[in-house]
Amino acid sequence: MAAPANFNLTFDEEFNSLSLNNGSGGTWSPAFKYSPNGSSSGSTSSWEVNPLWGPTSGADANVFSVSNGVLSIAIKPTPADVSAAVNNAPFLAGQLITDRSFSQTYGYFEMNAKLSNATGAVSAFWLLPADGSWPPELDVAELDGGNPTTLALTAHSSAGTSPHWTNIPDGSQAFHTYAIDWEPDKLTWYFDGRQVAQEATPAEMNKPMYMLLSTITGTSGSWVGAPSPGETGQMQIDYVRAYSHNPNSAVAAPASVTTPTSSPDASTTPNISGASNASATAGASRLKLSLSEDAWQGDAQFSIAIDGKTIGTPQTVTALHSAGATQDFSFSQALTAGTHDIAVSFLNDAYGGTANTDRNLYIDGASVDGTPVSGVANILLAAWSTQHFSIGAPAQS
Repeated sequence: MAAPANFNLTFDEEFNSLSLNNGSGGTWSPAFKYSPNGSSSGSTSSWEVNPLWGPTSGADANVFSVSNGVLSIAIKPTPADVSAAVNNAPFLAGQLITDRSFSQTYGYFEMNAKLSNATGAVSAFWLLPADGSWPPELDVAELDGGNPTTLALTAHSSAGTSPHWTNIPDGSQAFHTYAIDWEPDKLTWYFDGRQVAQEATPAEMNKPMYMLLSTITGTSGSWVGAPSPGETGQMQIDYVRAYSHNPNSAVAAPASVTTPTSSPDASTTPNISGASNASATAGASRLKLSLSEDAWQGDAQFSIAIDGKTIGTPQTVTALHSAGATQDFSFSQALTAGTHDIAVSFLNDAYGGTANTDRNLYIDGASVDGTPVSGVANILLAAWSTQHFSIGAPAQS
């Protein structure tokens, strides 16, 4: 799911740079107000570094960097010269929070990121109450680096917690979107635009909450275990965005986008629609997909990824395969010269037990700048499956 068109964009961070809050301005605070020098806890073996604090302000202690529109939050062994300042924590990690710059009640919150595969470490995107209370806590996504194909999604409340464990492609190998739609009556989690969990909103989750991005390392008694000595890793974040259901909410100006060299930013891909799409991005290649469906209790939906990065929003097919119809979807994307992987994912399979009660998705054809892609025709996508094929892109002149 992408945020519906009638949502207001209220927060947009594209990480063209890192704006740290020093108490008088800036977007991201690197430490909690109650622990301004950084922090650790009994369930972690890492110190959350505040680079604005003298003892951890040196280059060897820094865990934050920005390159090509991507923020990296590292996990690394603690250098000897800062060990005493961080209570001899064996690892350094980092967190960034919007407690001083942004909080919101309800809405759609989304991160696009490649998460760490460090054993004994967690990458997380989560929300906490702006009034400092706990619970509630809303974990949009947590990934154990030692088990990077299982995503943890959790709402913490006074009534207890019951995490949703969701199987995903390896979250450390490609950028994916992680999102939640927080409504007064229900919470809905999304991975790459596909709903993966839902539950009732806890009674006390009805007040403004701020966003957190963090890496931590665990201990031998924690759910992720302890990292091996010398373990390193990083959480890479392409963007963080928030939207509000409230039509009267303040609207944030969309930030300019810097496209990561190795991972095209979904937000740089305009004009994603059906056959009526007529314009294109200057200097970009035009990929056209022709799709059809067997509709049953709703139309088939799909998402597309290029080189492992989801592009745009999920799309809906309405052309009936049984009638010989097909529907064209055009995607304008700047591509480097060479071969690129295209992945089309069937998002909402449904089956009622017979050939006539079966929702299906078909790839009828594909072309790049008007040239058909060989071998891509009349492909039936099995239940919840992803179909990969390769395209070539010429050098842009």
